[in-house]
Amino acid sequence: KALNNIASVATFEKMQAVSSSAEHLTIQSKSTPLADWTSSTVSIHQLAYGQENKSNGMRAPDLYEGGLGYQQFELEVDGHRHQLFVEVQGGDTNKTVQEKMSSAINNAKLGISASVSAANGVSTLSIRSNNTGDSDANRFQLRDVTGALVRTTSVDTVHQDAQNAVYMVDGGAVQSSSTNEVSLGNGITAILRKETGVEPVTVTKDKDTTYIKEQIGDLVKSF
Repeated sequence: KALNNIASVATFEKMQAVSSSAEHLTIQSKSTPLADWTSSTVSIHQLAYGQENKSNGMRAPDLYEGGLGYQQFELEVDGHRHQLFVEVQGGDTNKTVQEKMSSAINNAKLGISASVSAANGVSTLSIRSNNTGDSDANRFQLRDVTGALVRTTSVDTVHQDAQNAVYMVDGGAVQSSSTNEVSLGNGITAILRKETGVEPVTVTKDKDTTYIKEQIGDLVKSF
C-alpha cells in the first residue's frame, strides 16, 4: 500500500502555498491551492487583538500597602458586571496580591485570562481577553468596590484595545477579520503574524515537499 502511494504521480504533483515571509504570514497546513492559481500578494495593515490591560511594574518583594482584609473589585465584560474578592493578609507582597487578583479573575471563567510576570525584582499583572476582534465581548473594565486593589496595581490601564485584522489581497478591497486566520481565496487559508508596512507578502505555489517526505517515511516504516 505504501509503495502504491509513493508510486502515484499525484504524490510528486501535490502543490502547496508558500509565504515569502513567515515572520508576517504563514500558510495553514491544510490549505490546498487551486490548480489554476499561481500567486497572490497580501498587505497586512493591522492584526486582530482582544483587549489587554497591564499594570505598572511593582517591586515584587515589597509589602503591599493598599490595605488588609477582604477587598472587592468589579470586572465588567460585555456590559455584565461581576464581583470578585481578594483577601489581603499581613505579610503579602505586591507580587502575592497580584497573583491573588490573577487567580480570582481566572477562577471566574469570564473569557478573560490573567497572569503575573516578574523580572529584575519587578512584577506585572496582565489581563487579556481570550478572543480577538473588535467586539464588546472582547472588552472589559475593572474598578474598585471596596479597597484599592485596582487603583494601587493600576491594572485598569489599557495596553491594547480590541481590534479586527485589516488586510488586502492582490491590492483589492480592504478586508476585515475578527481573527488572524483568514481566507485568501483560491483554497488558501493564512495566519497573519505581523503588519507588513510598505512591502506586501507574496504567496506562491511550490511542490509540497513535506507531503512527499511523509510518503517516503511511510514506505520506510512499512519496509
